[in-house]
Amino acid sequence: MANEHKPLFNPLYLKLLIMILPVLIIVLASVGPEAGQYPSIHQSPARQLYWIEQPQSADNELRLLLPAPLALEPQQRILQQTVAALLQERLQQPALQPLLAPVQEARVSALAGHLQIQLRWPAGLPAPALHSALQALQQLPEPDQVHSTLARIRAQAYLEGQDPAQRLLSRLLLQLQPGASSPVSSASVLQQYHQLVTQPPILSLAGPDATGLAEQLNAAEPDQADAATVAVQSLPQSGSHLGGQTLATPSARLHLSDARLPSMYLLGAPTPGRKADDYATELLAISSLQQVLDRRPASAGGYRLVWQQSRDSGYRALILDGQPARLPEVDGTLIETTREQLLLGWRGRLQTVEGQRDQLASLAFNGLAGQPLDSLIEQLQRVPGDDIGPRIEHYLSLEDQILITLNGQSD
Repeated sequence: MANEHKPLFNPLYLKLLIMILPVLIIVLASVGPEAGQYPSIHQSPARQLYWIEQPQSADNELRLLLPAPLALEPQQRILQQTVAALLQERLQQPALQPLLAPVQEARVSALAGHLQIQLRWPAGLPAPALHSALQALQQLPEPDQVHSTLARIRAQAYLEGQDPAQRLLSRLLLQLQPGASSPVSSASVLQQYHQLVTQPPILSLAGPDATGLAEQLNAAEPDQADAATVAVQSLPQSGSHLGGQTLATPSARLHLSDARLPSMYLLGAPTPGRKADDYATELLAISSLQQVLDRRPASAGGYRLVWQQSRDSGYRALILDGQPARLPEVDGTLIETTREQLLLGWRGRLQTVEGQRDQLASLAFNGLAGQPLDSLIEQLQRVPGDDIGPRIEHYLSLEDQILITLNGQSD
């Protein structure tokens, strides 16, 4: 008699496993990786140098962060973008290539409160001659080059400024930074260029060879390291100033008129910077507000929500079509959905090489490198949901913000 065949799995157990497994996957995905699975941030005791190890990366990257006056007002943005463009051109000159070897990519970005130079090269190769390259960058550009680059950046800014929403936003930024609206000159560009490239940069380093490269950077130019330490101690720490100026009181009512343009209005205000204790609360509130705006009917018109922050200061602005009107209320379900979306997005970013590098640079520049890479995730989880609704109501209160109307009704 043939032996009876018995299945390897009890059918009932198999059905239960099929039912439970998807739920388990969702739960594990929502929890995300533990803090220990993200690279730890290391810091040099001698200079502003921060690094993380990324063993799976194919390249190393060094970011030079150059603190600059906060550039919000249009002329300040033109100045900062011109300096960034000049630095980009200088990095591409043949004379600097031997100093930057084996760098395969050199990119300059103009951010709100600093310039960022990214240098990337393959794993296993030595770092570029950073000290010599920085000395070479200190050579001022030729006047003709400055003039032509400034003219190009001005033309780009003019075209962008023709957009009605951008006109409102530029007017807000003039209100926030009232003393910085003098036209940019070639002389002011050269002065800003010199100030930025002669200061010791904040260094953010990541890649499979980061620890060994950090040791090389620490061992090089001890005098420069001492200068960097002094520079850290002399940086302004005030959180109530914007580019060295007191923040405007958010009570202005401004009216712009142009028959060629539609009716629009802007609600805006200065905000604390990235170092603020309630940054995570602000992030959740702004993101929840965006969800409310996305759910409006198409007939309500378009919107633009801007939230920009540097180390100590920033601003928010909501631009809407039409006349000032009350928006739908924010409910708890929307807030919690927004929180989960933010957490999922941040966990996803921190699983990538580029996301880890961006977060390291952000923490380093904002003086938060003592926190782990995923510190914002923990902070978002702790934000009380009950705090978000009142905060958004404050954002939308006409009495508490700067109100700028374009072809709007007079008070």
